[in-house]
Amino acid sequence: MKPDKSTWKYRPIPVILRYWFFQGMAYMNRIELIHRLILEILIFILVINIFYLNQAISLKFILAFFITHSLNLIINGHLIALCAHDLFWFSLYSDKTRFFLYMEEMRVRLARKNPTYLKGAFFWGSLTRCNFKSTSDLDVRFIPENGLWAGFRTANIVFVERWHAFWAGFPLDAYMFMSREETERKMDVKNEPAVSLWSKEAQHIFGGHEAESFASFSDRFISGL
Repeated sequence: MKPDKSTWKYRPIPVILRYWFFQGMAYMNRIELIHRLILEILIFILVINIFYLNQAISLKFILAFFITHSLNLIINGHLIALCAHDLFWFSLYSDKTRFFLYMEEMRVRLARKNPTYLKGAFFWGSLTRCNFKSTSDLDVRFIPENGLWAGFRTANIVFVERWHAFWAGFPLDAYMFMSREETERKMDVKNEPAVSLWSKEAQHIFGGHEAESFASFSDRFISGL
């Protein structure tokens, strides 16, 4: 059953506060969470040294944390996706063609990097059924090769893609999953077969379904333009 969007907890202020506090961290696995906390600590140190405050040390740390956590939301969060998909405020990619072109740019960017530590990047959701709306976002999950270092490097590439999406104003919802098992636990793989945005191998199975190639998805998506 879908949540009732008319209830108070889905109104703008509760949604913004909830997202500011948690920023998807409860959903992340431990590798991506560690990567995010390291980034937050580095920003915190930078803020403390740049914005020297004369207040009491407790207030100084509270203000530095507020600035740091807000900056991390902007540069390493899903702020644009929040505005488009959850708050319905605006989307700079409400046009289907423009939305698809960003997906293609992202795919080409990954292919150019050709990261040896990444098995692939896959997306789910209504887009896989070519059900595009002006409030649509792109739910991408990056799956690394085996090993903690590959996982950490994949978490970094997710951060880079979030950064790209923020500056482009694109509604990207991206996370790193350590394995197919984690993917099948967190995504509705049985009812929403995956599409491969980019992968090194031709075949990937999730929940008994083979992931569709981006070329095949493109044909379906473009034919509906």
